[in-house]
Amino acid sequence: MLEEAVRNGNPFTHVPTYGKRFIGKDQQRLMKKCILLVILLAGCMGQTPPTETKQLNLSAGMGNTFEFYEKGTFLGIATYTVEKKDVYNGIEAYYIHEIVDLTATGLKIYIDAHYVVDMQGRALYYEFEAKADDETQTMKAEFLGDHVHEVASRPGQDFDKEIKIGENTFTLDNNFIGQWDIMFRSLKLNLGGDLIVNGYAAQPMTAFTAKAKITEKVSLEISGTSYECFKVDFSLPSQYAYVTENGELLKVETKDGSLIIVRK
Repeated sequence: MLEEAVRNGNPFTHVPTYGKRFIGKDQQRLMKKCILLVILLAGCMGQTPPTETKQLNLSAGMGNTFEFYEKGTFLGIATYTVEKKDVYNGIEAYYIHEIVDLTATGLKIYIDAHYVVDMQGRALYYEFEAKADDETQTMKAEFLGDHVHEVASRPGQDFDKEIKIGENTFTLDNNFIGQWDIMFRSLKLNLGGDLIVNGYAAQPMTAFTAKAKITEKVSLEISGTSYECFKVDFSLPSQYAYVTENGELLKVETKDGSLIIVRK
């Protein structure tokens, strides 16, 4: 199933896993129900220069919570918090903590992650511990210029791989909507402009290029507050993202409305 998802341009699913098979009945059931974020084929990576980035303006303690809904059913949340601004291997960086908790409907998927990004949001380091069907999985990834070195484990299997990545790569992993919020905040956004972003998803060990177009300005109400925001149209498969002009991610939805991720 993972191989098919990658071949069709979308390795993002609600499943923490490594290698070529998914684990656990809960993960397989959720795999069939939900697709999270949209990317194009990894084969596109590096063929077009990525969208220009800008300086991030984050502060310790800031963060957001996003809620996941599938056909109106609440699935769970992803919450990220900026822990501090510090130096990582001589590079000024932000240290961020994110938790994915998709246990609201009885599913057993809980992931506790830490990642480090430079002042323009690009990935430097990423690690997590995941619980899936009461099975523990761990992952550590070091981003080293043109490649990432990932070491991961699950019961009975260990992985140690070096994978080529594109210029200005962001960590954009399964279910970690906070990572996409950081990415949007790092990009220079213009109405009518195209977005080209190199990403790395550690769970399927996949580097990819995401492409989208900022099509229009729309009004969106979130938690009783009205926002003017950009509508970002991802092409494969059909999905929209809604972000403010400053890059704050407010909402992601499939075009058929079956899956919605919204800022709380």
